[in-house]
Amino acid sequence: MATCRGSTSRNSIFDSFLQTWKEWQLTILMVVTMTLQLVLVVTGSFRKHTSNPLLHWTVWIAFIALDALAAYAIGLMLGEGCDTVFVLWAPILLFHLGASDSVSAYSPADNELWHRHGFKMSLEVLGAIYILSRAGDSCKFLGSSILLLLVGGFKYIERVLALRSGSVDQVVMSTRPIYKFMAMDHHHHFHRQEVLQSGSASAHYAEAAMLIVSGELNWYRGHQKDGVDDPFRDVVTYSDVVKCRDLKKAARYINEVCLAHALFKIYRRRLTNLRIHHKDDDYEKVRKIFFPSGQLSPLRIISVIDMELSFIYDGVFTKSSTGRYYHGFGLAIRCLSILLLFISAMDLLGLDVSRIECEGAGSVHLAGQVTILLVTLALMVECWQMFKIVRSNWTRVWLACTYIRLQRKVATSLDDHYKNSWYRWSARMVYGGFRYVGNPSKRHWEERIGQRSIVLDSMISVCWHYGRRLEVETVMRVIEAQAVVRNIVDVDASNVHYYLIERMARMFADVTSQNLAQRRDGIARSVRFPLMGSGDQPHNIELSPQFSPAHDSGLEQAILMWHVATSVCEMDLILNSSSPNAGEDSESRRRREEAKTITIALSRYCLHLLISWPKLTPGDPDLCHPLYAQLRSQLTKIFVRHPLNMESALLKDYHLAEVPGAATQRDMEAGAGASTQLNQATATLEAGIRLGRSILRHWATEEERWGKLAEVWVDILLYMAIAENAHPHTEQLAKGGELLTHIWVLLGHLGIGQRSWICHPPSS
Repeated sequence: MATCRGSTSRNSIFDSFLQTWKEWQLTILMVVTMTLQLVLVVTGSFRKHTSNPLLHWTVWIAFIALDALAAYAIGLMLGEGCDTVFVLWAPILLFHLGASDSVSAYSPADNELWHRHGFKMSLEVLGAIYILSRAGDSCKFLGSSILLLLVGGFKYIERVLALRSGSVDQVVMSTRPIYKFMAMDHHHHFHRQEVLQSGSASAHYAEAAMLIVSGELNWYRGHQKDGVDDPFRDVVTYSDVVKCRDLKKAARYINEVCLAHALFKIYRRRLTNLRIHHKDDDYEKVRKIFFPSGQLSPLRIISVIDMELSFIYDGVFTKSSTGRYYHGFGLAIRCLSILLLFISAMDLLGLDVSRIECEGAGSVHLAGQVTILLVTLALMVECWQMFKIVRSNWTRVWLACTYIRLQRKVATSLDDHYKNSWYRWSARMVYGGFRYVGNPSKRHWEERIGQRSIVLDSMISVCWHYGRRLEVETVMRVIEAQAVVRNIVDVDASNVHYYLIERMARMFADVTSQNLAQRRDGIARSVRFPLMGSGDQPHNIELSPQFSPAHDSGLEQAILMWHVATSVCEMDLILNSSSPNAGEDSESRRRREEAKTITIALSRYCLHLLISWPKLTPGDPDLCHPLYAQLRSQLTKIFVRHPLNMESALLKDYHLAEVPGAATQRDMEAGAGASTQLNQATATLEAGIRLGRSILRHWATEEERWGKLAEVWVDILLYMAIAENAHPHTEQLAKGGELLTHIWVLLGHLGIGQRSWICHPPSS
């Protein structure tokens, strides 16, 4: 039979490629796994700071590919080959699998699969041990291989334990001592004698004593046993930190860091969709810590919540979820692993590279050079991660709690000179450690809020409409109008955040367990039944749809309606922008500009949440996109009709049925399925336009108009932050975070984070 020459040529090229791949595959796999490990180490900690999809895609690819390629490489080493190289490379692969401290889990679901990861780890560790045992006494680097196996095995086990600690069952178990401690009678927390320098037992200290910073596990064990002399001796509460003056001198930030850590221990229970506190009185105690009388500090609250979110992120997605590995025990073990890696590197560097390589069919290309490179990079990675741990908030909290415990031992060991001197020296060493841990970063999450405007999205559609018709002048006019609408205000996310916290402080600082339900109803009622029952607001407006008190139905329509109404006010601002009033003082002008900026920023931010992250909102995620698409289509038809004066299109008095191309009543009745959403979009757009025009008539002055609209949008955002499901917020922490998550955590601590109430419209 004749053979095609082209086919023979292709087969020879393919055979040559396979032969080359067989010779180089292990070398390539080791280099690739090393590269993926470096990608996770470098970029893993950045993903909580940004929502860049390219970075998150890179981290996801590295996270998935590293496990698969490492397992494949160990499988190849189990076959025949160069055991002199394999005894070094197999432990290094274990190190690659467990090295990254910043990415132990890519998503919360990975923590629930810790059994699978543990089984996979057992097989791979057994495979590495088999490779070492197969080499026997003939191996030239058996000592270095054993050291590398110890380091790699520890790092891999540490990762699996971190996954286990981040699972829901373990989170509930870890918060049980905190829950038990807070549920006890208050006077039980003060039965021990205070040994730190302190003033009078003020009410602030009494409230702060319920917050455990460290030592809850030892307390819980002692609480369950009978005959324990002092079960509180290892407990460090927030009041202990506040009363320790030496800590305040060592680090100005230590109170905020310890408060954030104590609140994190409480809020971990909320991540499992369980209630945080046992009684409403506990919420009141936390509120008094956040809002002490006469000492309102929004910047302090922002800083504490920001650090608490960082602890929450670390507890779900990093190795710090195990707790102990970021404290004294973990620091000691990591110092030991660095020492073992250093000894292995010196052993390999002191020998001839050619001794690592094998001869014959089992040879591995560049075995010596790659081995030295792998061990050196492993040492550098471990040193870098050790540096990051030392300068983390976990270490700062550990130093503070250790110093307080040592001071207690100093005060209780006055009769024993040797112990007293040892404790004093240890306390001085710990106190000196604060100069090396540095100050916390200003923000763990970047100050930014997403912005989306239905007017801008509709103008983009109008631009494409006239672009297809090659009407260049009209397109340029639309682009110019887009720029004006986009730059109507200069949004500063930090100012918006500060304004929200300040407003929440005024709303909830005086909340008690008696009027907590009324405050909750006040938020819900202001959103569900807007502009009703108040004489100073436009009252003869028929707003539809309203919220269903039980299921939040209509939230999407209400947000879109208020967004359209705010857009109408924006268009009026563009058309009627005038010079500042000569009789207006600077303070009034500042309040007006602030309210205008807050209103527009929150209006666009709420729409951004509704469209980009609907699962973060209490509405229906499946309804948001189609409803918004229909509403944008209706608004686009209005703008197409007025391409040269789109700013004034929303201010004209007409109905959508008059717009060419708009759906008629007969069209809406023709199709039952699609017409329902179209009917909702039409009604929402009409209600929003009428509401906006009514606001312009009744709230004539800009200061009154923007001030009241700012109050409406603050209430809407607070209502959106009262979420029952914690899972979307937890996932969002790994994607750059959202301002809504900050508000969600703060509302949870204040006792407002439950939507299990029914509110009724106010009586007219």
